[in-house]
Amino acid sequence: MRARAFILLCFLFTACAAVRDDMRRAEAAFDEARYEQVEIWLAELQSSVPDMDRPTRARFYYLRGIASYRLGDARSARHYLALSREEAEKQGVGLRSDWRVNLAKVLAEIDIHAQDASGSEALKPASPPG
Repeated sequence: MRARAFILLCFLFTACAAVRDDMRRAEAAFDEARYEQVEIWLAELQSSVPDMDRPTRARFYYLRGIASYRLGDARSARHYLALSREEAEKQGVGLRSDWRVNLAKVLAEIDIHAQDASGSEALKPASPPG
């Protein structure tokens, strides 16, 4: 019984270390503006998100959201950045101070672009029939 518990603890420790290592790699790629690499590292970690602590989830969602935004996927960016904002809460748990500022700024930009797009669609003249 103790051997099983020991093996389980070793597995959990190894899994946690792998998540930390992959998050470090994703952050390093992010800091170097290699957003495609960020998405690759984070896609590998997606299944581990429920097991992450709150600060790590906030960082994960932030990195995923900003990478998506930089790669032109505003819809995914909005989703992940909103999740980051929720995980970080008002205290900004898990996020660097510059990330907290950037999070609010990018979400506002996405919302402005979404409003502009919906407004411009409403203002377009109707096509003539036929």
